[in-house]
Amino acid sequence: MREKNIGFTFKQVSNCLPLCATLLTESSEEKIRHPVIILGLTETSGKFSSTKKVVPGEAVGIILHPDLRYAIRGRVTWTRQMQDDTNVSFGVSFEDEIPGSLWEVLGQTVAA
Repeated sequence: MREKNIGFTFKQVSNCLPLCATLLTESSEEKIRHPVIILGLTETSGKFSSTKKVVPGEAVGIILHPDLRYAIRGRVTWTRQMQDDTNVSFGVSFEDEIPGSLWEVLGQTVAA
């Protein structure tokens, strides 16, 4: 289902999102996985929370479904330290739109 809202296109998946995803960062030629919580998701960007500190401009990958190996590449656009001082919320702008097939998988996961 798509909704138009102030010039942005949002796609809703049963009005819910999977709670967890995986953040991929690179350090010394090695990709490292970190758990993240999905706070919001559109076709071209996402809002997440994690204990992993990231910085604006950092290249990252996001795996939205635990059974998939496909990571959506993007860059961190903003960060905000949470009140508990251990979590950071941050935004990621994706290089490409989330494919329709992935939205279908996410919808099936949430419905289950």
